[in-house]
This record gives sequence, structure tokens and C-alpha cells, in this order.
Amino acid sequence: MGVFDLSAEEREEIENAPEPQVFESDEEVTLRLVGFREAPETGEKVFTNKSGGLYVHPELEIIGVPDAEQYKTFLHYVPIPKGLTDPKKKLQAERSLQRFCKAFGVEIDPESLDDWIGSEAEAILRVERSDQYGDQNGVKRFVD
Repeated sequence: MGVFDLSAEEREEIENAPEPQVFESDEEVTLRLVGFREAPETGEKVFTNKSGGLYVHPELEIIGVPDAEQYKTFLHYVPIPKGLTDPKKKLQAERSLQRFCKAFGVEIDPESLDDWIGSEAEAILRVERSDQYGDQNGVKRFVD
């Protein structure tokens, strides 16, 4: 008997577990916010991009479709407009944050980002092809 006390059936399921897939459809899907990308050293969830702007990377999972468990979770870039001085970039960040919060029904400036976990939104997805990271889903647009 092994450390994990797995049955022969459980071992076979693990050995034959399929690779995660991307959702390849233009259908509307429900997304659930399950967490945030965190800095490994600090656990910080708010990051600074190369141009000095702040952002968060919520982790989203696809739910409510057949075989939903087979689809990869993915990160979504949400810029935070605080501190942006370029008027165009600031307005784009404001719109992006506004659309995200409206879609998920969450506060724009929560006490904790953890308050957003578990919230759901409807969206149309796209597939982002990458040799470096493999194919991943991304949000094409949120549905009101």
C-alpha cells in the first residue's frame, strides 16, 4: 500500500486523467472568480506594470457548461486607474475596471480583494494562442 492509499481504480483514473482544455466557442459562458495571482515572496495581489500602472489578475473558471471541469482556469488583466497621469490610459483603465465590477456585481474599491472571490459573470471568451504558455482562454467581452 502506498502513502496515498489509492485503490487500483483511483490509480487508473489518475494515469488516464485528460489534459486541461480551452473553451473554443463563441457561446456565452458563466465565469466564477476563484482567486488572484499572488506574488510568491509577499502574497501581494496588486501588481505594478512596466509603465507604473497598477493591476490585478483575477483567476477565473468556466462553470455551467457540460464537462466544465476539463477547462483551464485563466487569468484576466484588470487595470487600476489610481496614479495614471495619461488621460487616455486612465480612461481606459476606468472603463475596464467599471465593466469588470459591473459584470461580477462587485464593489469597485473593496475592503479586500477576497470579497470578490465566488462572484460570477457572463462572458464571451476567446482563445489566446501562445507557444510559450500554451493556448489559454481570455475574455472577449462581458455580457450585461
